[in-house]
Amino acid sequence: MGLLRDAYCGSCLIYLPQGRGGGDRGKKSQGYCFAVKRGESEIIAKIAAHIASRQNEEGIRGVLGEDAALVPMPRSAPSPKGALWPARMLADALVSERLGAAVLPLLERAEGVQRSSTAAPGMRPKAADHLKSFRVFPPVTPPDRIVIVDDVVTSGATMLGAISAVFDAIPDLPPEGFAFFRTQSAGELGSIWSPARSHISLLRNDRTRRSP
Repeated sequence: MGLLRDAYCGSCLIYLPQGRGGGDRGKKSQGYCFAVKRGESEIIAKIAAHIASRQNEEGIRGVLGEDAALVPMPRSAPSPKGALWPARMLADALVSERLGAAVLPLLERAEGVQRSSTAAPGMRPKAADHLKSFRVFPPVTPPDRIVIVDDVVTSGATMLGAISAVFDAIPDLPPEGFAFFRTQSAGELGSIWSPARSHISLLRNDRTRRSP
């Protein structure tokens, strides 16, 4: 089936990268995002509990739930057993808040890709690059729904590649994505907490666009 033309991803918090403005709220968003990426369990649990307390809001409702198997997004390269895996910690925290049925680590990297955060301008991996790097292990008993969980969604290239890979392996279960944070490129922040369900689309130049 190959790369899908579009996909959907829920998210709850805004991340404004350094140097993009945002004042104190921007700095706070960076602090929370970096804490999650470092695997700080107390912060992850705090955010998951807040998500659970507001689970009827757009971006959470219909995405997370007790009928969904949560698939943690692999890191950018194959990792040794026991290595820090933030997305797995996020999925575990969501399940503990009854926002998922179970964690289902059926997606892994068969080969590494360039980390988007360290890539030179214009050199970030495309969705097709991510798709080729993934390997999927379909479960013996398919779940009711599949949601791929990540820490941050920016343009959506990684998420679109992952959703495409899982859908290719399990076509009867179109997956959706969920990220704790979505990146805002610049500007003022009204609130860090801003749940939304984003549409990720594949553009003609093979890049991706996320809206909102």
